[in-house]
Amino acid sequence: ILDAGFYHYQSLPAFDSVNANRQVLDTYDFVDNDSSVNEQYYHGMQCFSIIAGNIPGQLVGSSPKANFLLYVSEDVYSESPVEEQYWAAAAERADSAGADVITTSLGYDTFDNPSFDYTYADMNGHTTLIAKAATLAARKGMIVLAAAGNEGNNSWHFITTPADADSIISVGAVDNTGTVASFSSYGPSSDGRVEPVAASVGAGTAISSTTGPITSGDGTSFATPNLAGLVTCLWQAFPGFTNMEIINEVKKSSSIYNDPDNRIGYGIPDFQKAYNDLYQQNILRNADTILGNKNIKIYPNPFKDNFTVLIKPQNTSTGIFRLYDAVGRLYFTRQISLQQGTTQVINFSGMQPMKKGLYILRFSDGISKQSFKLMAQ
Repeated sequence: ILDAGFYHYQSLPAFDSVNANRQVLDTYDFVDNDSSVNEQYYHGMQCFSIIAGNIPGQLVGSSPKANFLLYVSEDVYSESPVEEQYWAAAAERADSAGADVITTSLGYDTFDNPSFDYTYADMNGHTTLIAKAATLAARKGMIVLAAAGNEGNNSWHFITTPADADSIISVGAVDNTGTVASFSSYGPSSDGRVEPVAASVGAGTAISSTTGPITSGDGTSFATPNLAGLVTCLWQAFPGFTNMEIINEVKKSSSIYNDPDNRIGYGIPDFQKAYNDLYQQNILRNADTILGNKNIKIYPNPFKDNFTVLIKPQNTSTGIFRLYDAVGRLYFTRQISLQQGTTQVINFSGMQPMKKGLYILRFSDGISKQSFKLMAQ
């Protein structure tokens, strides 16, 4: 987490589990050039609580069992381009420490000295130092998430940097009904790319207060760590996929993927949808290993509510699957078009309630027949 300080995270109740389990692996303040980040500004702490908080019944973060690196790169007492250099140094340290995901709720457009101010034309992903650093972090294999900015209601209006960086996830804000927060910055990037990439809850978001009780707050600052934790969980489930493959899956799963706009980009991600798609992709990638010398594999077995058939058809045909219970009662019939040698993943879900016990799945492609014993739990 690259932010502005992590005020009292070592003692606030939201972080009891994180501290007890020693999940904070490294800290550094690039502004003050020391390793202590516990006494600084509260903004980073609140973002941290959205991911790592764990007070059952009040707040459970979006990835509470992750390990964390807490880095301060923002000087809250001034606004200067040197903070972009601090950010780049922090990202480099994160890379050296083995970070998989960077989440940052910082954004730059204007500075104390107007001669350094950016224009919207600079929001093209390859002008500002911080955008270049974020893109480089992505090229190193990390997933970078950056707040789109809270400029939607003011004269700047558009995303701030590093949200304009290429190959990252810039995050806009919605409330828990999916309504776009008016303050959320507008896209696109000045070179015409879809920005923000996605949206998450950043209006009325549950966060830790500076004194302990759980409260709520607004900002793309809070939407970003919320989404970062979910992305982390998704990647943990499928570690064999690259950062860009995970990012693309987040986009594909989002609510308006086929018609993105300049408020929430590709939309609100559906992580169940993303998980299911990656699950099938993962099976296909490992199909030869899973199948071995067979052409059909069924798993899990025993199963509970659903099971999956992996098949590498021996013939081009219409395959027919029939599921029977132990006394021969037919539960369902399903027909699938098969192409010889083309591996397919077929999910059997949404079946009528099934009692525990033995079942028989019979398969026929018009030429050959096979039967498989399955156990329902």
